[in-house]
Amino acid sequence: MLQTIIFALLGFLLLRFAAGVISKLIGFLLIVIGIAIFLYHQGLGPFERNYLSIAELERKYCVEESEPDKCDCIVQVIKTDLYMRFGEEEIQTWENKRLKGAYALQRSLQENQEEIAVCLAKRDAVNELKEFQRDLLPFDNDVIRWIMNIFNKISDLSEDYLKDIQEEKEEVDEKY
Repeated sequence: MLQTIIFALLGFLLLRFAAGVISKLIGFLLIVIGIAIFLYHQGLGPFERNYLSIAELERKYCVEESEPDKCDCIVQVIKTDLYMRFGEEEIQTWENKRLKGAYALQRSLQENQEEIAVCLAKRDAVNELKEFQRDLLPFDNDVIRWIMNIFNKISDLSEDYLKDIQEEKEEVDEKY
């Protein structure tokens, strides 16, 4: 009888600690997600530059790295398509509406895939399109890596906390 009460009490305390840890983790994750959304909308931190804007792509592939295959066959084709469909004024507004600009860039890339492939094939640079698409991902990968590091730290902290609880439980169990 006494043993049942003690186990019930220990079970209750363990569930209470576990619920506290889980609620704290969920709260922390919500705060991190909220901060990431705020940083994104304010254009701060890893979101400071709009890596998917036409101007940024031209700067990267046509000026800084000067990759003529990517510049002529991909960036200029996308730029021509976007300016033809949307016009300069609307494209300028995408600096504040990054998701819309990224989506338009993606759609333009899909719609002009054939023209881009023909141009790259003429230059014997077929792999440049895959490389270009991979170049667009590091921005996302940096953010994902940052979030995964936070998740790993949370996981490590929670594991340590649960180990401490388990050790305390075992200390109590040893006395019985």
